[in-house]
Amino acid sequence: MDIRNFINTYVVFLIGLFLPWKRDFVVGQQSFATYPENVTVIEGGEVLLRCRINNRQGPVQWAYDGRPFGHVIDYSLPGYPRYSMVVNDEQGQFDFRIAQASLPEDDAKFECQVLGNPPLRSAALVTVISPPEAPRIQGITNGTVVEMSPGESQNLTCISNNGKPAAVLKWMRNSHQITDNVWNEVTDVSQKRENAKSMLMLKPNKEDNGIRVACEAHSAALPSPLVTAFYLSVLYAPGPPSISGYTSGDIIRKGDRVLLICVSYDGNPLASLRWKKNGVPIDLSFFTLDRERLAKNPHNFTAQPSDNNAVMRCEAHNSYMGRRGIPPLFTEVRLKVRFHPETVKIIGKDDVSEGNAVNLTCVSSNSNPPAAISWIADGHKVRQQSDTQEESTDGGYITKSMITLTVAEKRKNVVVYCQAVNSALGKSTMTTKTLTVLYPPEQPTILGYSDGTSIRAEQVQRLICMVIDGNPLPKVSWYKGDVEQTENVMVTNDQNAVSSQITILVGPSDNAANYSCRASNRATKAPLVAYISLTVHFPPYSVDVSSDPAIATAGNSVKLLCQSASSNPAAEITWLRNGRLVAGSTSDTVEGLFGGEMTNSYMLINLTEADDQSVITCRAKNQILEHTAYQDVTLNVQYKPVFSASIPTSIDVIEGAPLIVNYSAKGNPLDITYKWKKDGDKFTEIKGGLGEDHIHTENHVFKIFSAYKNDTGEYMLVGKNSVGSTSQSIKINVMFPAKVIHTTAKVTVKQGETAALECRCEGNPLPETIIAWSRENYDMSRAQITPGDNSVLTIPDVTKDDAGMFVCNAFNGIGEHSAAHLDLVVQFRPIIDQSPRFAKSASENGETARLLCIAQGHPDVSFVWTRGGARVNRSLEKFDMEFRKYDSTHYESILLVHTVTPIDYGEYTCMAQNALGTHKTTVRLMGTSRPDPPYAVTVVEKTFNSIKLTWTAGFDGGLRQVFRVRYRQATAPEVYHYIDVHPSNATEFNIPGLERNSVYQLSVMAYNKLGDSGYQTEEVTAKTASEIPAEEEMQPSCLAT
Repeated sequence: MDIRNFINTYVVFLIGLFLPWKRDFVVGQQSFATYPENVTVIEGGEVLLRCRINNRQGPVQWAYDGRPFGHVIDYSLPGYPRYSMVVNDEQGQFDFRIAQASLPEDDAKFECQVLGNPPLRSAALVTVISPPEAPRIQGITNGTVVEMSPGESQNLTCISNNGKPAAVLKWMRNSHQITDNVWNEVTDVSQKRENAKSMLMLKPNKEDNGIRVACEAHSAALPSPLVTAFYLSVLYAPGPPSISGYTSGDIIRKGDRVLLICVSYDGNPLASLRWKKNGVPIDLSFFTLDRERLAKNPHNFTAQPSDNNAVMRCEAHNSYMGRRGIPPLFTEVRLKVRFHPETVKIIGKDDVSEGNAVNLTCVSSNSNPPAAISWIADGHKVRQQSDTQEESTDGGYITKSMITLTVAEKRKNVVVYCQAVNSALGKSTMTTKTLTVLYPPEQPTILGYSDGTSIRAEQVQRLICMVIDGNPLPKVSWYKGDVEQTENVMVTNDQNAVSSQITILVGPSDNAANYSCRASNRATKAPLVAYISLTVHFPPYSVDVSSDPAIATAGNSVKLLCQSASSNPAAEITWLRNGRLVAGSTSDTVEGLFGGEMTNSYMLINLTEADDQSVITCRAKNQILEHTAYQDVTLNVQYKPVFSASIPTSIDVIEGAPLIVNYSAKGNPLDITYKWKKDGDKFTEIKGGLGEDHIHTENHVFKIFSAYKNDTGEYMLVGKNSVGSTSQSIKINVMFPAKVIHTTAKVTVKQGETAALECRCEGNPLPETIIAWSRENYDMSRAQITPGDNSVLTIPDVTKDDAGMFVCNAFNGIGEHSAAHLDLVVQFRPIIDQSPRFAKSASENGETARLLCIAQGHPDVSFVWTRGGARVNRSLEKFDMEFRKYDSTHYESILLVHTVTPIDYGEYTCMAQNALGTHKTTVRLMGTSRPDPPYAVTVVEKTFNSIKLTWTAGFDGGLRQVFRVRYRQATAPEVYHYIDVHPSNATEFNIPGLERNSVYQLSVMAYNKLGDSGYQTEEVTAKTASEIPAEEEMQPSCLAT
């Protein structure tokens, strides 16, 4: 609440007006004993302004900036929940308390005022101070690092808002205040608060690297300053690098371990060091030591030939240099490495013919200093023709030497040695080369087969070719005709000979085939060859059957030709029809492949429909090899369509169900066209009553999307191909659910007359039992029923209990049941329910009593209430009546007696009447009492662990009654158990937790606030079941004991 606005509408309450002054005891003039004093409080704190009065004569009040406020009774100040007065009139104490001091409301002058003679006034100033917000340096997050360069300047601004008074901002370098180049300003904001701003121009040098720069906000409202700070990182270049561990001009050997250490001092950040070899970076790993202010990169390596004359450079740089575009600082050394040749190799041919010469060259790998080469051939030193040396790109020098060598005598080979020596290191390297001396082998020989010997096809035949001598040993190859054979060939070499074995799985193509063995080496101008020819017996591997004509019609004939494949000797042909041997014509032979013969045979068949798709087999057999080839041909005999005798010609379908039947016919050709007819008329589709798809045919497929009753009938399908046509009749019977189509209207009869109810239905089929009559909780044996689709239910000598709703249920086993409800109304004079609970009504004096009268009857029942023979006058304020009709036979009347007095107690008569008669009963109105006992207690259900009771409530005594069940086990008659029924108005209850197979005695009591009815004198006896249902045994249970 804005106190200033509220005070504009204040009401002055003079505290002293209503104080119990005791002027008889006042001595002297009133005066201040304690004056209010100025106070400063932090926002949210508490203020107590003291004001003590001596000899007070007038009322006391406090004023806010000259405007008084107060309260007349308990000194609370309505509308000012944070203001209150602390008063002790006897001690003259009238202090003023401010809770949770707030800006700007409480930052004001408060005055203690005492009316009277003389009037007294004394004021005090309350100054509310408020801590400023935490300072922040614009553009810099608290705790971060700010990078700058020496001499670079940056303007910093620190802000702390909403303080009262404004925060005093101080810039700090580590723990020392910065006073140079600092500007401060303060600006007012709302609610007496002020914002503070301080600006600093920062220009660091190298010595400022790592300092902490802070802005502190000081305020009397703060226990300690609020601080925001950052750390200064002043960037500058490192010192030049230096290398230790090697001096240019020193000699090192291949394999020596070399450690080069590069160091650079100072710089922010410290330098990044990298090694380069011949200008290529090789080592970027380095480490820094902050305390020593240095960076170091030790490079450790093993000297290699490629290191000779290599320039090793160490470069130093940091991010400051990168930003300023300063190139890296560097230093370098040049390496000198000595090494011997690792390898030598001999270049030249690997073989030489006897008596010829060969040129060889020996080449060393790089060496420093250059290597010297020497030759040895066949154990003798050979004088080289020339030696040359050239500089290597990998460091050092390469040496080459050439010789010419002549082989004069026949021998297998000659061994040549080449050695390269580095005399400065005393190390050498050697290699050898073996020259092969060439000469041809002898003529090959074939073993393993004698000319003219017969071989069976698919038999394995092995041929061996032997070749002696030759250097190198010859290559031996097998050929069939001009084609080299590489599979199933095994070659064996010994010191002076070669053996090659070929394994042949003999086939027809090997009959009269020429196999050759060819031997050659580098000394032969053309291969040396040996030949052999095989004789092979082979069977016919296939037969080919053709027919003339290819397609025939039943009643004509067809000629079949069978020709076997080539066979040696010729094959014999036999014929089979569907697996049975038949006679054929005589056979002849013609020349076949691979030197064999082909056999031809003919057969003529007179065709019938049964021959279509018959399988004719031609069988050709080589008797010597006992091998047979088969070929089947299927006869293509054309005939008109024929429908299968197994397809249904009569179909039942349920109304609304789809039907799809396939009446395909057999025929040849298979291109059969179908036409459908119904009642002699052709159709392809029949639309429904709304134009929807209903019956659709596609060739031999008949489809009903949803069967209608009128789809029943005879359909004809005609199948036709190029040979002829055939017809097939189909009968379709559409079955549909039974449906009630007619019932008699509501039947009204008088009691004692005969009632007849009629129900008629339709459906397909219509069984004799299609209609069933029923009524809930009714003895249907009283009715006489005529069966069939037009059924009549007859009840003679009807009573009121026959009145009600009967159900005619039609069902023929298809679809859902169809039911109709027929109302039988029986007219009878009224009958009033005279149960004990309706014979009484109770009410306390002054309340409204309700007397209830319930009756049955037909036609409509009305009620008349009388007392002492006089009709109750409902026009009087004393009485009201309520009437309810629940259905066509049940009625209720309630007599309301208002503001009951003792004179209203007594008997009242209720008379129910209709056109057929009247019925009377008496209802006694009395004062409230305890309830009557429940009656008609009955056991309705028993399980292995529970018993369920029902009862009829007695008169409730005019008050809300509740029920309690009492039970005991027959084996422990002295121990009773009690359970209050819930809900309280229920008249049935299930007693749980009983023991299995046990006898219990049970009773029920009613009670209200005036007492209980007592339990029945005769208890109900019941026994729990002995067996536990299977589903209960499977579940965990807890039985009461």
